[in-house]
This record gives sequence, structure tokens and C-alpha cells, in this order.
Amino acid sequence: MLGPTRSHAELRRIGGSPEAQAIEQMRCEREPWYWFVNYMVTQDEHWVRKGLTGPYQRFPALEYLRSVIYVLWQYDNTAWPKSRQMRLTWAAAVGYVLGEALFRAGRLSMVQSKKEEDAQGVLRRTVGVYDRMRQFAPWLGPNLVERNAGRLTFSNDSAIVACPQGAHHVQSYTPARLVLDEIQLQDEAEEAYHQALPATESMTLLGSADYGWFWQVFLPGKLAGAA
Repeated sequence: MLGPTRSHAELRRIGGSPEAQAIEQMRCEREPWYWFVNYMVTQDEHWVRKGLTGPYQRFPALEYLRSVIYVLWQYDNTAWPKSRQMRLTWAAAVGYVLGEALFRAGRLSMVQSKKEEDAQGVLRRTVGVYDRMRQFAPWLGPNLVERNAGRLTFSNDSAIVACPQGAHHVQSYTPARLVLDEIQLQDEAEEAYHQALPATESMTLLGSADYGWFWQVFLPGKLAGAA
């Protein structure tokens, strides 16, 4: 299954059956890609140029993104050199941590960006995805009981924290899952990375392949080839 299998009307109808809800909840938990393409509605700021009908679209059912989602859920620590407009921030810094919060109780995930305003921007995207999902599937996942500029807390005791760069943030929270977004822009990325390794279950690094610490550590083949 690559693309969505259910219309939003069908998903709303599931709400009338507790048994159907339980089955759907279990499928979303066991099949992350199914949840992404059926329930995750993202915002595309370039929708006019692309000729879309509006800014809100289901997560794109593209083969490479399905591979990304598979790797995120199968491997604890991953690094993703990327170019712009690949939707890896949506996949890893938004959907990955939101899926963890929705389908696993008592889990803390953290997204770290260079600046506080950048981290808060990622959290706003996450809130937007959650709110749009609950419009047509209010029965899916726990309630959001706390939302502010830097933290989301759910009724199942899972939470998502967004923070600016700095190793001290990781030391303060010790998250189960940590996403370092746009890591090539973070001056303190190397220190945060080494502090996080023994303190987190899973770490995801996202960044453009600019020459620097991220490039040198995670792209040794590319570096050797350029020499």
C-alpha cells in the first residue's frame, strides 16, 4: 500500500463503531506508513505554484518517503543529509515524534533546532497536524491536555518538547526520542549529540550536507571522494 486507502468520510464513519476504532488504532500503531498517508494532513506553503486546491494536503505517498518512515521506525539512531523541500522535517521532526506520542503512553520526545523560534515553529506544525487529524478522527489517539510554545502534553502522559540548541537541554530532559533538526546550523550540535547518545533511546539527525561537523562525521565517503 503506497497511497491512502480511506477517504475522510470513511474515517469519520469509523467513529460510530468502538470496535472499528480499536482496530484502526491498532493498525495505525503497527503500520506507521498507513497512519502517515491516511491521517496526517500537512501544510504546503507553495500550493499555489504547484496547482493544488489548497494548502492542506495528506502526507505525500511517495516511495522514498515510505522508505524514510520505515527506517525511522526500524533503527534507533539515524542521520539524514538532505536538500530542501524533501519533507524530511515533516516526516521526522513532526510525524515521527507525534506518532510516538499518540500510540505509546508515557513517552517524552524532543525536537531541537538552532533557535527557539525555529523549535516553536516545528511544534506549531505538529499541533496543526494533530488538530486537523482530530477534525475527522476525534477518536484517534489521546487528548491534548497541555499546549504552549515549547511543550505538548497528552492525556496518555506522553509529551513533545521543542527547544533551541544546547547540550544542557538534553541533560535536563533525557528524552526517549530526540530529533536534531537543521543540525548543520547548530553551533553546539556536536556537544549535544555526544551528551544525548547515552541518555536517549533514539536519535535522528537532519541537516543539509554543508561542509562541517555533520558532513565530516556522517558523510565520510562523500568527503573522501571530494578530496
